[in-house]
Amino acid sequence: MFWKQKAQSVPEEAPLWLSVGADDLCGFAGPAVRSLRHMLTGLVCRGMLPPRLSLVAAARAEGGSYATLALGALAAADLSRRTCVVELNWRWPVLPGLLGQAAGPGLAAWLAGRAELDDVLVPASPSGLWLLPAGALPAVEQAAAARSDRLRALAAQLSERFEHVFFDVPAVLATSDAIPLASLGDACCLVVRQGATPAGSLRRTLADVSHLKVLGVIMNRVRMAMPLGLLRLVQQG
Repeated sequence: MFWKQKAQSVPEEAPLWLSVGADDLCGFAGPAVRSLRHMLTGLVCRGMLPPRLSLVAAARAEGGSYATLALGALAAADLSRRTCVVELNWRWPVLPGLLGQAAGPGLAAWLAGRAELDDVLVPASPSGLWLLPAGALPAVEQAAAARSDRLRALAAQLSERFEHVFFDVPAVLATSDAIPLASLGDACCLVVRQGATPAGSLRRTLADVSHLKVLGVIMNRVRMAMPLGLLRLVQQG
């Protein structure tokens, strides 16, 4: 005897908002929240979520900054842990555009000794989340800063103040600075925009960060070709 059961769609995940003060800066869509929450939960349950995690991508516009901010917000919201998102992408920063005047002098000012750490950290919501914008660093100084002892000391200092630190790293194939910057993390995740980056570029990127433990791949803007009835049952990121 065969029983027919009506398929039930997966409940829609609520979006997650990142705010500073009374201002909502950006929102993370429900499907992305569901997918990243699943990933974060899996890492925590297996004891694999490191104190410092770098998010890397092969090329620009893969969604690395979006994923870094979303994971930081989820760690603060779901795990109730003190979390910091550090923007290391001086070439193409996103936080100054989101924060406006609240971005302050940023990491560049701390590296130059013009500001204390408390002066460049921006408290955000969800509660327990802090942002460290990149700030304005001249192009001629970026390579030295990426490889500096002072930046490595900052990573250690942040680990003393926060339970989790997420590093937003520039595109690996766009600048060699990305390799030492990614190395500030205890491990890394690769962010890939589906259909945007050739397989050869992904292989080169993985080779460049092969000295780090790669925890997995975050697929961005995934599109699946399957019947609508089945698609409702499949989680997408």
